Amino acid sequence: MKKVLIIWFAICICFYLKGQDTGSYIHFNMGEGTHQLGYKLTDGNKTTALGYTANFAYSYFFLSQFGLQTGLGLQTFNSSSTLNGLFVSPDVDTDGDAYDLRMNMKGWKEKQSVAYLDIPLQLQMKSNLSSKVKLLTSVGVKYSIPVYKHYEVTEGQMTTTGYYSKWNLELYDLPQHGFTTITERYKGSINLKPVCLAIMDVGGLIRLSGAAELYIGAYANYGLTNMMSHDGKLLYQHDGVYNGVANSTIASNEKQLSAGAKIGIYFNIGRMKPKIKPVLIDTLTDTDKDGVPDFRDKCPGTPAEARGMVDKNGCPFDTDGDGVPDYLDKCPGTPVEARGMVDKNGCPLDSDGDGVPDHLDKCPNTPPEAKGFVDKNGCPLDSDGDGVPDYLDKCPNTPLAAKGMVDKNGCLLDIDGDGIPDYLDKCPTIPGVAANNGCPEIKPEVKRLFKKAMQGIQFESGKAIIKPVSFSILNDIATVLVNNPTYLIEVQGHCDNTGNPQHNLILSNDRALSVKMYLVGKGVEERRMTSKGYGDTMPIADNKVAWGRALNRRVEFIVSFEKVESAN
Repeated sequence: MKKVLIIWFAICICFYLKGQDTGSYIHFNMGEGTHQLGYKLTDGNKTTALGYTANFAYSYFFLSQFGLQTGLGLQTFNSSSTLNGLFVSPDVDTDGDAYDLRMNMKGWKEKQSVAYLDIPLQLQMKSNLSSKVKLLTSVGVKYSIPVYKHYEVTEGQMTTTGYYSKWNLELYDLPQHGFTTITERYKGSINLKPVCLAIMDVGGLIRLSGAAELYIGAYANYGLTNMMSHDGKLLYQHDGVYNGVANSTIASNEKQLSAGAKIGIYFNIGRMKPKIKPVLIDTLTDTDKDGVPDFRDKCPGTPAEARGMVDKNGCPFDTDGDGVPDYLDKCPGTPVEARGMVDKNGCPLDSDGDGVPDHLDKCPNTPPEAKGFVDKNGCPLDSDGDGVPDYLDKCPNTPLAAKGMVDKNGCLLDIDGDGIPDYLDKCPTIPGVAANNGCPEIKPEVKRLFKKAMQGIQFESGKAIIKPVSFSILNDIATVLVNNPTYLIEVQGHCDNTGNPQHNLILSNDRALSVKMYLVGKGVEERRMTSKGYGDTMPIADNKVAWGRALNRRVEFIVSFEKVESAN
């Protein structure tokens, strides 16, 4: 390590032999990085979280390239230890007998949080990289004082036992002697000492104004002395005292380690005035003949074709700000939003060749076959709005009602293959006929049977009990339904207007249910049928005459081909 520092120091001295401003600076910086409480565990895992640093410092450059820095800083550390397995520590009980204190750890996790107050002393070296940028390197030592040192157990359990080898005896579950299962979340202070560290910073100073410079750099710290003093303590003592991982013999080689990046600002509070030497300026020579003399020309070497198209500093104009100078720009007037999206001639790019320049193209990567089929935003057209772009749509002009019911080619779906597109098909999964809106045609003999049943099903007066005389026709209906499994039936009950309307509604509902349950008893699946009573609300004849009232007292069978779940 010493050899590396000596070599680095020698290289820096050779590199920094350029002139710099001398003077005094105050500066502030903050940083973030990997900050380790660098102890080693005899067994277990240690993880490290991000740490932070904040510093206020004073620098004095006694020579143009060398200076000294000191100040105050604060640095934080966050680590955690996870212990699993058996840990054995020799101990002596109250009777003077030697035994092994055994600690069986299961997911025992302890977090450590530490903050140090830092007092650094560093040698600084700087050199110009350009008129506005300097390289700054600092090496030295610092003295760190712990100001916050806390540990806390957050999870896991520890089971302690005592093993007496001379009797080959292990004691457990004796809390009064410290042999028990522990899940307590201990908290406490870590026994830390002030430490000395080797430190190094490397970064750049970027001039913001005459008195202020932005610093961006990296830092590294390495502990030279041990930071902890556990005095041979056990992690857990039989008298119930928990000392913490870092305070115990489980941890060793305990040194700080940290590295990261930081940012800050330097303020010049005192500058030594350099001796001013007179300089003769050649105000006549204009090597590139652009009309701007060399001593003012910030862009020397202007090509002949750019003459007359440069600003007061001798730099080629770029009027539209697209990054292509005017003398090369074949597409002047590039809009602001297209900057950075032009070719070497200053013309807007159209990467996918769809005719819409990239800065306006909301759908880049248009495939070649879609060219000529995009809107003003460069997105593929879908004229009929069926979800299939025109360049893929083999069936344009899809009706509005069919949206969402087309295949990948934009053609109308016909799932049951009956020649009637799904958006017009009221029975899309069952082949049917156009005359019945895509549903199967109901057989004429079935229609006659259902019509006969309207007046052929009789009930006891004022009741929902089916008369035996009706069994024959109901049996025929059950046979039809069993033989035609695609039929889904609503059994409707109707009454005339004699009596109380509410009573009629209830009675018609009960009669429809009776018919349904009769058919279920004859082998018709219940899931294929619903029943509902309509009372006197749907007459088919005049309730003022006896024959009309007789027609209105009926049971109807309404056939459909959609799935109907029974609610009764």
